[in-house]
Amino acid sequence: FSGITTGQEYTVAPEIPGQPLLGVSTFDIVRGAQHILGRQRLDSPLQLLAGDVNQSNSLTTFDLILIRQLIIGTVSGLPQDWRFIRTDIQFQDDSNPWLGFTASSPTFLLEEEVTGFDFYAIKLGDLSW
Repeated sequence: FSGITTGQEYTVAPEIPGQPLLGVSTFDIVRGAQHILGRQRLDSPLQLLAGDVNQSNSLTTFDLILIRQLIIGTVSGLPQDWRFIRTDIQFQDDSNPWLGFTASSPTFLLEEEVTGFDFYAIKLGDLSW
């Protein structure tokens, strides 16, 4: 961004409009079921966050039902299609990313040039990346 005033607080709110089915397939339901059953765990806290489509702070069969409804067209979208997490996030427990993670707020005081302020864009429902 150029031409913005320093010495003020700004909030960065990334968004990607629409695209509820982008990257979402029945394979994501299989991946989620394998994780829930303990057969093949998802190996990234970001994948776990992607699977929590109902935002209950866990990956459950209810999330898989919502993904299935999206795929077969009985719902037009998820409660939220994308989740944005600062790239400087640090999880206490990678297998439970909802447990007290730390990351900077999307609000910052602009005193000089800001570098390294970035986000992961997590497509909710897409577990196969």
